Amino acid sequence: MTPDIALVLLILGVALVLFVTEVVRMDVVALLVLGTLAATGLVSPNQAISGFGNAAVVTVWAMFILSDGMTRTGIADLLGRQVM
Repeated sequence: MTPDIALVLLILGVALVLFVTEVVRMDVVALLVLGTLAATGLVSPNQAISGFGNAAVVTVWAMFILSDGMTRTGIADLLGRQVM
């Protein structure tokens, strides 16, 4: 096993523990993993941020923002009651 593989597995293990225990929010853990991979040189900074330009990522991000807004304003509950 090369040192790079060991480092990736270590980062993956720490991320998995943080995801399961929810000590830190999942989005923060994901960004920390991304930053750690770039800081250690396992991926280049361009590779690390290249996914943010993908239309699918932007769409999912926008849907999370929209659903959070609907939940906070109560519209999601209202729509849920209408469907039921």
